[in-house]
Amino acid sequence: MKAYRLVFVLLLVALLVTPLFCVNTSLFSTAKQGHSRGFNPQLIANSKDRHLNVDITKIYYLPEEWVTWYWLYGIGCTSMIEEEWGNGDWIMDYETEVVRSDGKPVMATSTDYTETPAVMGRYEYTYTANSQNQPATITSSYFSNNQWNYDKRQTYSYNEFGGITQVSVEEYYNGGGWVPIELATCVSNLDRLIEVTVQEYDFDLLMWVNEMHMTLTWNGTLVNEVIEQNWIGNSWQNSSRIQYAHTVQNNVLQVTLEDWSNNPGFWMESERHTYTFVDGLWTEEIIEDHSSTLGWVQEWKGIMSYNNEGYPIYQLGYYWETNIWDLCERMSFYYEGMATQGEIAPNLQLVVSNYPNPFIGATTISYKLPQPAQTELSIYNLRGQLVRKLVNEPLTSGQHTVTWDGKDDNGKALASGMYLCRISSAGKQETHKMLLMK
Repeated sequence: MKAYRLVFVLLLVALLVTPLFCVNTSLFSTAKQGHSRGFNPQLIANSKDRHLNVDITKIYYLPEEWVTWYWLYGIGCTSMIEEEWGNGDWIMDYETEVVRSDGKPVMATSTDYTETPAVMGRYEYTYTANSQNQPATITSSYFSNNQWNYDKRQTYSYNEFGGITQVSVEEYYNGGGWVPIELATCVSNLDRLIEVTVQEYDFDLLMWVNEMHMTLTWNGTLVNEVIEQNWIGNSWQNSSRIQYAHTVQNNVLQVTLEDWSNNPGFWMESERHTYTFVDGLWTEEIIEDHSSTLGWVQEWKGIMSYNNEGYPIYQLGYYWETNIWDLCERMSFYYEGMATQGEIAPNLQLVVSNYPNPFIGATTISYKLPQPAQTELSIYNLRGQLVRKLVNEPLTSGQHTVTWDGKDDNGKALASGMYLCRISSAGKQETHKMLLMK
């Protein structure tokens, strides 16, 4: 019997809105978790009832159910809705309702509207916490034959410092009750996870067999590398690697995912996630796939909007199509006691991109304005210094373009490197990264 785990489709609703379990991947699979299309808002500690400052790197090396619990707890969601944009309107895909007690999530019920009405998917997840407000158990169920049926259960153990020491996974069999199928043994230095060994139960051999091994290296308080190995034959062999780059403020700047090639034996880049922060909050995530002939190719972008209290309220998702960002999806977040979300419709969103990117010499910047307004579009270096102001005038709504020749306001050619294109219009602001090459 093979191990099971949830597919990590969207970080904030991974546990809540997907078909329950898929075959033949590990509970802690780093490579699969990296291929998400979810946006990851940074949380501000000590803001209202949010008591956590969640580290984005955790999504790549902790069980997604564990991470989802923390996101639910941290941002205090009571409802989440995922929609798909098509034919000029939003079409609902999933709806999740969260029941909370003493500020903690205790149950979440999700409805999948992508299936036919006759077999509409409904899933339920119940949570318990320990005295340190960490997940103790997470149990999933599915609705069938007019009743809720147990499916999977995860149980977590910790050391005295809050570091994970063990995760056990069980599957429910009618007549047989809970049966263990997977076990993760974890080594934590204080509260920092540094090693994971996952075993699955082989029902033919009636014994635990090795499946996956993960090693984490830390640079001070930050994880800078995660290596995953699979058990092949009688030894551990390299499978995937994740490398992190951080800003001087200890925010994650970039996450690069790599796969191991046995012949001739080296790491091959496969996917890259680049993040942008504004006032300590995630505002943008760009995902690129690596092509052996084209290099990095843009694929997906997530833009997060927050209300005045710093709570995420919308995530808009875009696919890169025919050299423009094409709106494709939206996630909405609701909170107890909040009277309004501060609606942000798709046509009220600033959108900016450039082509080519990376570029040599010059690039065309395209931007779409939601309404007529005074508009400024400027170029900054990574130190936040203004190097070129391209637009400063009232403009009509709709699509606009401007060309940047890679020079500053004095006509001096700038050095190769990453630059920020920042547009401000009608009280809204967006920042886009561009790579100048010589």
